[in-house]
Amino acid sequence: MRGHRAAVRASVEAAVAAAYPDPVTRPVVAEYPGPSDPPTLPTILVGSQGIDPPSVACPAPLYRCSVVVTVPRVTPGASDDELDDLVAVVLDGLDGGGLAWRDVTRGVWLDSLPSYSLTTEGT
Repeated sequence: MRGHRAAVRASVEAAVAAAYPDPVTRPVVAEYPGPSDPPTLPTILVGSQGIDPPSVACPAPLYRCSVVVTVPRVTPGASDDELDDLVAVVLDGLDGGGLAWRDVTRGVWLDSLPSYSLTTEGT
């Protein structure tokens, strides 16, 4: 489980660093569930979600991780654009790391911040 979560986090961190070269304004990549206070920078949270047992289709355990992508702004339009751009960077990073992802869902985090959540899978 730790190996898959570490691979997800490393792929996301590399993609974010490439897309946001300034470390002062770079989105934060942290372990889920993350801080209980609203973030001041765009934030990507990575955490373990579960394990599926081996099967005929996949003879090894399948590890699942949750990824939450959020931005600290709630202004319609601007926050949507920023969030959409950031989730695209995250998905590109997962693709670049050869990591499968699914179930990208729009929602809110900490009761007010726009977010996307998604699931990654790997052996």
